[in-house]
Amino acid sequence: MLKRFSLKKLFLMVGTSIRRFFTAAITLIIAVTRTWKRTKLFLILLGASVGGFIVFVVMHNVFYGLTILTSHISALSHLMEVFHVAFFIIAVFLCPAAFLMGAVGSIVLTIKGRRRQATG
Repeated sequence: MLKRFSLKKLFLMVGTSIRRFFTAAITLIIAVTRTWKRTKLFLILLGASVGGFIVFVVMHNVFYGLTILTSHISALSHLMEVFHVAFFIIAVFLCPAAFLMGAVGSIVLTIKGRRRQATG
């Protein structure tokens, strides 16, 4: 017997999946930045995430266009599809997570530095 379709359940499933993927991206970035003790490194991460977002969005669009242009060549079309999806996922999930970690890390280290100067 078929189950009833529920738009609410669909939105909950999609929202949960997006939340888990974003959490995984943040966890990946925390693993890399865990030992950083300088504000400059977090500011570089912040700038690189903004620049990376722009680059990956452009690359996504380029490979989407190449997918359409190579639609008559099956293997090449599928390869271009993989690239344009990968660049989309990086631009939408990894770059905002890196931006968030760069902003939070630089703010926290700036506050810690000012407290050390005040007490020091």
